[in-house]
Amino acid sequence: MVNRKLIDRLSRRLILSGAVLFPVIAAVFAASPAAATDVTIQIDQAAPIKLERMAAMVIVGNPSIADISAHDGSLFFVTGRTMGTTNIIAIDNQGNTIADIKIHVTVGETHRVVLHRNVKRYTYSCASNCERIEMVGDVVSDKNPVPDFSDMDEANNRKLKIAGEGKKISEDAS
Repeated sequence: MVNRKLIDRLSRRLILSGAVLFPVIAAVFAASPAAATDVTIQIDQAAPIKLERMAAMVIVGNPSIADISAHDGSLFFVTGRTMGTTNIIAIDNQGNTIADIKIHVTVGETHRVVLHRNVKRYTYSCASNCERIEMVGDVVSDKNPVPDFSDMDEANNRKLKIAGEGKKISEDAS
């Protein structure tokens, strides 16, 4: 047979401890930042971000990767500037984090041609006709848009010359 008094006492203790712990647990979760979400956009494209409540301040981790403009305190538009990953943090008036959103900016592959010549990279947009565009990691050069192979030969010759000088110095030292 079950001891009824023992069960009643345990039930009251459990209810009391729940009544005490619930507000503490709720306060901890309310003070913690909102769950981070990811937004993926393409370069030169925009995406809306709607926050659950008004933000007093919004910080962009790396403004060269993504930019943000505010419509109001809870609706923002993020624009991809260059390929990469950054984050946007929204803070309320009390300094609490409303959101920490990871922003992934990608390159749209439609109508893009990437030319690799030796160690250099050149990107072209070929929607109607091919035009040179500059992407992160591309060689920036106006005088020689289509490189030749002499650049690599020069680099190899410099390395061989430096290696020969190093060998001569080590031979002289011994």
